[in-house]
Amino acid sequence: MIRDANVFDAEFMVSAKEYGFSDAFSLSVIKSSFCSDRFFGKIYLDREVPVAYITYSLSYDFADIESVFVMPDYRKQGIAKKLILEAEKHIKESGKEAIFLEVKPTNESAIKTYSSCGYKQIAVRAKYYSDGSDALIMRKEI
Repeated sequence: MIRDANVFDAEFMVSAKEYGFSDAFSLSVIKSSFCSDRFFGKIYLDREVPVAYITYSLSYDFADIESVFVMPDYRKQGIAKKLILEAEKHIKESGKEAIFLEVKPTNESAIKTYSSCGYKQIAVRAKYYSDGSDALIMRKEI
């Protein structure tokens, strides 16, 4: 089941760091982001327990996928794709023209998932991540 995320999901989102998702936002950033009318998220539940999430933000004519995380035991089951498609429904209903995201070039499974959803690489951002690695910028027209 997928539901809208809210401020009460912030601790789960921060817990992604425990599973190697080093670029997860801090608790204070997530909580303050939920106070914005431009920040949204979706939570994937397994028997009412959160196991994955996506966060995204809306701007004037486009959206940015901020993060996608799936707990290790739930990976390779299509959950990330389901979350992306669910977020895209809301983004499209909001009248946005395109969606952007950044992904590490070494994250092959994420790149494969994004590509299967119709995202295309448009550029590289040098030294984007906190570890100094580059980011591939991907875009999808909606």
